[in-house]
Amino acid sequence: MLHLSSLFPKAVPPVVCFSFGTLGFLMSFQFNQYKRVLSDVMEGKVFLTLRMRLFCSLHEASGKRISIDGKEVGKQVMNEVSLHRGRYPHLTSIGCYVDDNFLTECVVNINGRLIVATPTGSTAYSLSAGGPIVHPSVQSIVLTPICPRSLSFRTVLLPPSANIHMKIGESSRSQIEVSIDGQEIFMLEKGEYVQVRMSKYPIPCVTRAGEGKDWANDINELLKWNQNFGRSLS
Repeated sequence: MLHLSSLFPKAVPPVVCFSFGTLGFLMSFQFNQYKRVLSDVMEGKVFLTLRMRLFCSLHEASGKRISIDGKEVGKQVMNEVSLHRGRYPHLTSIGCYVDDNFLTECVVNINGRLIVATPTGSTAYSLSAGGPIVHPSVQSIVLTPICPRSLSFRTVLLPPSANIHMKIGESSRSQIEVSIDGQEIFMLEKGEYVQVRMSKYPIPCVTRAGEGKDWANDINELLKWNQNFGRSLS
């Protein structure tokens, strides 16, 4: 699904996702049922969930978009944008701005990262870092730190209109790696920044029984949410 998202920089056609046995919130159907599922799609017996995406662009300190091989870097994001120091040993600071207002400075250590996630991505990397589970119909942007130096630095839920800048601090002694959906990695120098905002192009995903019911089933069946160890959900 993440690869599919990367193939469509703009509008995306309705997507039917089949599971081949792996854990996944977006895999609504079993592949051995594909004939019935496709028949239901053609007859209009299914539902659509619009999965919000983010748009991520890289900028020089002057504000000019960074180009690679003559093409400006701008990527659609299905799950999350992750900033981390990679293989470099030095502490790196990242200034976080929301709508041009300074929010906080994040000091990234050897295990640290800063994640900007979609509601879909809230059940991926962000969840492992202690972030909240966000319903797919709640359009929002999740800002989650990993291993922050301050105990008070916790996940922040931002509105879909938020324009987020994450700028590499002038005191930083190394580059920062920017990872998009765990697939593409770009390097930023001090003074350069990442801009993240809601994309105009969500992904319409075909679902079994409607947005709410599918989501509730998934967090119970796949995450075993709020279930006791050794106890089956009746």
